[in-house]
Amino acid sequence: DYLIAVGLLAPYQDDEMNTAMQEMALARIRQLSAHEIGHTIGIAHNFAASVTNDASVMDYPHPQPKLVNGEIDLSTPYDVGIGEWDKAVVNYGYQDFPEGTNEKEALNEIIREAYDSGLKFISDADARPQS
Repeated sequence: DYLIAVGLLAPYQDDEMNTAMQEMALARIRQLSAHEIGHTIGIAHNFAASVTNDASVMDYPHPQPKLVNGEIDLSTPYDVGIGEWDKAVVNYGYQDFPEGTNEKEALNEIIREAYDSGLKFISDADARPQS
């Protein structure tokens, strides 16, 4: 991401540009850290999450620079925190239902609510050609 920032900015002009590039790279590292923690707790890639903006750290979101008054703004290249898909997946995988709850129905309801809210899922296997 630092190299993306170099390509977007005039990096050799002043320290302010260098700071913006470094902050963009650090934002990507924070996003990637959340992504890898997601794998650690069993969450798969979701290659459809970017369809609803940054609904998941389990996709590979691209940076989102803005153009403000003719100037490139890298102040918020990535969302902060986990996305709505991530929350739904953690809820599904780690929900501790009260005694007497029909777990299968409750889990299906979590999935239904996620899809009804516009969240989608495409796994690694479905995102790549078969070999």
